[in-house]
Amino acid sequence: MSYATDAKLCYGFPVIKDGCGAGCPFFNGDIFFGDIEEWWKQEKGFKHTIAINDGSTKEMKDKYYAEEEQWDKANPLPFDLVDHCSSVYCMYILALPGTVLCARRGYPVEVPKQLPDMRKHVKEAKAIRDFCKKYKVSIGKLGWWLCSFQETSC
Repeated sequence: MSYATDAKLCYGFPVIKDGCGAGCPFFNGDIFFGDIEEWWKQEKGFKHTIAINDGSTKEMKDKYYAEEEQWDKANPLPFDLVDHCSSVYCMYILALPGTVLCARRGYPVEVPKQLPDMRKHVKEAKAIRDFCKKYKVSIGKLGWWLCSFQETSC
């Protein structure tokens, strides 16, 4: 068995342990396998105009993925999902977009000498709070959070 540990620094709201109820389906591994982007597409009604398979042409595949990329840019999640703790017992922070720093094992990341004053980002914080209210996600205090994530493999 081996372990890889990452350090993460972000500005956001920690999801309170067991604070994700039935209204929070993106944490349900049985349906979306933890893929919040796929859940978001379904939630917002995204549909491809074409289907692809092994016999599809390169042009069809390019159009398929271009549609998805264009939709993703036009409909971003209001946060970056930061996983922490471990791959066996995953916990989350809903971070303001663009505030996540991650140092992978063996690859240090320079932390800015002065972290930005995030109090100016009221609109982004409100978008996360509104999302949490709609989907019944219990969150903690807004702030800078340093956390770790351990990925386990056998």
